[in-house]
Amino acid sequence: MLYKNADKVFPKYLVEELQTYFDGGYIYIPAKKEKHRRWGECSGYRQEIDERNRCIKEAFRNGKSIHQLADQYALSISAIQKVIYKKEKKDE
Repeated sequence: MLYKNADKVFPKYLVEELQTYFDGGYIYIPAKKEKHRRWGECSGYRQEIDERNRCIKEAFRNGKSIHQLADQYALSISAIQKVIYKKEKKDE
């Protein structure tokens, strides 16, 4: 999350108006819906996790046990089970 000083971003009248509602603290301003990104999209980490999960599913289909996969990927058994049994969304 990116923090900026309101005095540097907004005109003085707007800062003063905001201060009538909330004086001295942090305010989260969400991105517009059309600019919203899923977790990890910007950093590329989401792609890494998706690829790891694809490999886990493939290894399971090819005969590796859940315990072996948990050891190999340093994940809990329940985390491996969630990856294996998660239903794919149609829109992804």
